[in-house]
Amino acid sequence: AVAAGTLDMAVVNPSALLTQAYRGVGLFPKALPLRVVAVYPTWDWFAFVFNPRTGIKSLHDVKKQRYPLHVSVKEDVTHSTRVFIDQVLAYYGFSLAKLESWGGRLNLTGSPTDPRRMEALARGELDAIFDEGLPRWFDEALRQGMVPHELEPEAFDYLASLGWKKDIVPASEFAHLRQDYAGINYSGWPLYARADLPDQLVYDVCA
Repeated sequence: AVAAGTLDMAVVNPSALLTQAYRGVGLFPKALPLRVVAVYPTWDWFAFVFNPRTGIKSLHDVKKQRYPLHVSVKEDVTHSTRVFIDQVLAYYGFSLAKLESWGGRLNLTGSPTDPRRMEALARGELDAIFDEGLPRWFDEALRQGMVPHELEPEAFDYLASLGWKKDIVPASEFAHLRQDYAGINYSGWPLYARADLPDQLVYDVCA
C-alpha cells in the first residue's frame, strides 16, 4: 500500500520484513521503492528452544525423524513470527502443517507470555517454543529446562539472503543462559515511505 501510494507512511516490526520488500526477496516477488524515514529502536531476538527429552539437535532432525513436536507458536498466521517460521522450516524441507500431519501439535498463543504457553511450559508439556520477545519468556523457559538450539551456518547464510540477521543473545542478559546464543535479530520498528514521497512532507513528519 505504501509503495502504491495508498498510504504515505507505515511502521513495521521487525525491520527484516522491510528488508525483504526493499530487496524483492522472500515475501515479495519484486523490489518495492521504499525508504526508511526513522526507526523506533528495540533490542530483541527470535529463538528456537527445545525440551532435551526430544533428543532434537537440529531442525534437520525434526524432518528426518518426522518428530511429532508439541511446539508453541503465535496463533495469528499473519504475524511476522509465523512468516519467519514458515521461511525457516521451508529451508529445512517441511512446514507446521507437515509437522501436524506427523502427529505434532501446535500450542497457539497471543503474546509471548500467554498463559496457554506459560502454564503448558510449567507442566512440562511443551517440546519446543519458536518465538521472539525473549525478555518476556526466554529465561523462564531455560529455568524449566528448555535448551536453545542454534541454526547451522548455512541456514544463517540463507536467511541472511532474505534479510534476517544472525545476532548474539548475550548470556549476561538472562540469568539461566549459560553461554552466548546465536539467534536471529528481531529488532527495529522502522517508519518507512515510498521513495518519491516529497522531501518536505518527510521533514514535516519528523519535525
